Amino acid sequence: MHLLIAAAGSGSRMGAPINKLLLPLAGKPLIAWTLDAVSASKVIDWIGVIGQPSDRKAIERTFQNISKPVCWINGGQTRQESVMRGLEALPE
Repeated sequence: MHLLIAAAGSGSRMGAPINKLLLPLAGKPLIAWTLDAVSASKVIDWIGVIGQPSDRKAIERTFQNISKPVCWINGGQTRQESVMRGLEALPE
């Protein structure tokens, strides 16, 4: 099974100065908690993370301990465009 994580938001609706998935929770970015859970799954074998290029380095640092292939996908101007790019990037 493949998983797409839509992480291209800015955090502006919640008043965050950065992407909300990069905000710390119990010592690590929120997206790291998601990736840890996905990594433990026996049914997910590929992960696509859709994000903004400006967040790429920070988000990719959370990929370090993931035991599955993780693919970076550049997000679009809208959530709809970002999800479409993610769907287009799915493996065959």
